[in-house]
Amino acid sequence: KKLSGAYEKVPATAVEDGNPTNLCQLSWSPSGEFLAVAGSKDVKILERSTLKELEACAGAHEHEVSIVQFSSNGLYLLSVDTSGLIVVWEFGTRESLQRYKNASKVLSAKWDPFSNTVAVISIKGEYGLIDNVVPDTKPGPNDKTEDDDVNSEMGQEDELMQVGGVQWEGEPMLDARGSYAMARREPPQPAFQPQSTPASSKRRFLAYSTVGQITSRDETTYHAVEIEFADINTGRPIRFNDYSGYTMAAMDINGALFASPEVKEKGGAVTRSSINYRPFEAWAPQSDWTMTLDQGEEAEAVAVGTTFVAVATSKRMLRLFSTSGIQLRVVMLQGPVLCMHGVLDQLAVLCHSPTSPGADGSQDVHFQWLNVDSKAMIASGPVCLSPAAKLEWLQLTDHGLLAMMDSAGIVSLYSPGGTAGHWTPVLDINSLEKDKKMHKRDWFWPVAITQDDIIGVLVKEEKRYPDAQMPVMSKFPLSMPLLAGCSTEEEAFVRKTLFTDHQATLVADEDDEAAVDAARVQLEKTLLQQMNVACTQKKLARALDLAKMFSSEKGVIAATTLANRHKLSNLAERIDLYRQTRFREEEEEEIEYEEVEEVSYRQPAANKRRREEVEEVEEEQDSRQQDDDEDDHSGSPSAKSTADTPPAPAPNVGQRRPGTAALFASTKPKPANAAAAPAVKGGFMEKLASIKAAAASASAPAKRQMATFGVGKAAIVKARAKAKR
Repeated sequence: KKLSGAYEKVPATAVEDGNPTNLCQLSWSPSGEFLAVAGSKDVKILERSTLKELEACAGAHEHEVSIVQFSSNGLYLLSVDTSGLIVVWEFGTRESLQRYKNASKVLSAKWDPFSNTVAVISIKGEYGLIDNVVPDTKPGPNDKTEDDDVNSEMGQEDELMQVGGVQWEGEPMLDARGSYAMARREPPQPAFQPQSTPASSKRRFLAYSTVGQITSRDETTYHAVEIEFADINTGRPIRFNDYSGYTMAAMDINGALFASPEVKEKGGAVTRSSINYRPFEAWAPQSDWTMTLDQGEEAEAVAVGTTFVAVATSKRMLRLFSTSGIQLRVVMLQGPVLCMHGVLDQLAVLCHSPTSPGADGSQDVHFQWLNVDSKAMIASGPVCLSPAAKLEWLQLTDHGLLAMMDSAGIVSLYSPGGTAGHWTPVLDINSLEKDKKMHKRDWFWPVAITQDDIIGVLVKEEKRYPDAQMPVMSKFPLSMPLLAGCSTEEEAFVRKTLFTDHQATLVADEDDEAAVDAARVQLEKTLLQQMNVACTQKKLARALDLAKMFSSEKGVIAATTLANRHKLSNLAERIDLYRQTRFREEEEEEIEYEEVEEVSYRQPAANKRRREEVEEVEEEQDSRQQDDDEDDHSGSPSAKSTADTPPAPAPNVGQRRPGTAALFASTKPKPANAAAAPAVKGGFMEKLASIKAAAASASAPAKRQMATFGVGKAAIVKARAKAKR
C-alpha cells in the first residue's frame, strides 16, 4: 500500500531527490546498559556509564547503516543500511544470523513484540513482514531471559520494572492527571580524574594542575603526549608517542602516572589494562616501570604522591605502589571508586556507597583520607554534596585540607581537626555571577585553592571544561555563603578562623606556633573592627559577644578600651568583669597546678634529709652509750669522782634504754620516773624529740598531698576551682 509523504516526517542527515540518504538512528538496549549507533558501515556499541566504545557489529554491510533496533529481550539487534540490506545480529556474539535484501531503500524497520517477525516500510511507502528472522535453534526475540526471571521473583519492596530500557524502582503510583508515574533510579556517577577534560575531544588534558599539565592529542593510530611544567625552571617539556591508549594520568613535582583501559578487539583478543610511571629526574637507569592488570580488572582512577603511586580498579581494589614499582598494599574499597587525589604522603579516595544514588538522585559518596607512609587513617566519612548534584573537582591542598566542588557550584573544605570533621562551604560559584565577576553563561573550572582565593579557568557553561591549548587562569576571592546583611569583616573572621584552627592542630615547632599567634592577632583586629561598628550602632549585646570571642587577654583589654572611647561605661565594666573572671581563674588554676606539682616532687626530698639527720643522731647516741658503759666497768678515777655529783634515780629492773625506732613507733605513756629524768649530755633527748616531732608533722601532710596528687592533677585543679566558686 502507498503511504504518501510518510518519510517526510522522519529527520534525515541529508536529502537526495527528496529522499533521506541516512537516518542515523539510535537504539537503547532494554537493560539500558548499551547504546547502538548507526551512521557508518559498522554498528557502533557504546557503554552507557562511560560512553566507552565496545566491540562493534561489523562485516555484514557494505553501505552506511541507517537504522538499528534491539529486540525486546536484548538478545538480538536489527540493522538496515542505505542500500536496503537488512541484517539480524546476535548481540552477545556480534555474529550476523540472517540477511535480507530489499529492492528499495528502507525507511523504517521494527520488531514484532509478540512474534518472530520484523515489519519493514520502504522509501516508496511499501511495507511488509519478514517471518522467522531468528533461527528456531535459538531463543526467540521476545523470550524471557534469566534476568527477567530474577526480576519477576523479587519482592514488592525491591521490585525492578523494565520499561523502555530504563530501570524503575518501586510500585507505580497515579499522578495528578491519573497517569502512572514511577521513581527513576539513575546510575551512579562514573569514575573520573580531577583536573582532566573529557575524552571526546581530539586534544584533551589528561591532568592540569599548578605543577604543570599533561595533554594528549589524537593522531588516529597513536596519541601524542606532552608534559609541560608551570615553572620552566622545574624541567624541560617531555614528549612521547602513546601506543597504549592512555586515558587517565596524574602528576606531581617528581613524576607522572598513566593508565590505559581494557580493550576488546574485533577478533576476540583482549588488550589488558596497564599503568606506567615516569619519574622526571631519575638518578638510576630504567627508573620508569609498567604494570599490567589481570584480565577483567581495569584501572578507573589514579593518583600520585611523593613516595607512592595509587590505582583504583574495577574490582573495587586500591593498589598501592612505591615510586620504584614495589607493590606495597592492596585494599578493598566499600564501593565503586569515584575519584582520587594525592599530595606528599597523603591520599584521598572517594567511593560510592552500595545505595548510591538515592531516590532523589543525590550521590551517596564516602571518602577515606589515608597517610600511606604511616599506614594511618587521617579521617573518613560522607561527602556532603548539594541535592541531586555530582562531584566535579577534588584536591588535597598543601595546607592539609580536603577541597571539593560539586555541579551546583558549591566549593567546600574539610578539616579533620579545626572544624570537628565537618564540610564547610567557602564559596558559591553562582555568587560570582551576582557580583558581576563572570558572565551568566560562564562556568568556573577550578585548579587550586588557597586560604584566600580559588584559582581556575573561566569556561563556557555548556562545556564546563577548557578546550584551548593554553587556558587563561583566573583568581577569585573566597566568600562563604552567609546570609544577606553580613559584613565583609564578619565573613572574613568566620572563614579565616577555619584556617587558623586547622593550622593550630599542625603546630610542630616554635616557628609554627609564632605563625599561629600572628594569625590570631589578625583575627582579633577583625573582631575589633566589628566591635567598633557595633558600638557605633549602640548594639551593646552584640559588642559584648564579640568581646568574648577574643582569644587573648590583650584582646579583651583592647575591647574594654574601645568601649570606654565610645563612652559606654556599662559595656566596659561588663567586659572587664568578664576578663577578670575568665583570665584570673585560669591563672589561679595554673598556680595551684604548679604548687601541687612542686610539693609532690619536693616533699620526698625534705623527708629524706630529715631521716638522714635522725640516723646521725642515733649513731652519736650509740657511741656515747658505749663510752659510758666502758667507764662504769673499768673502775677508773673518773668513775669515783662522781661521788660529789647527786645520784641519778635507779632504773626499773629489766628496763633498757629505748632506741630510736622505739621513739618513733611507741605510743604508750612513759613511766613516771622517766618523766622526771633529767636531760642527758646537755639536752640531747630534747633535740632528738624535736627532730622526731618535726619529721612526723611534715610527713603526714606530704602523704596526704601525694595521695591527692595521685588521683590526677586535673581533678585537684577542678575541685579547688569549684570550691572557690
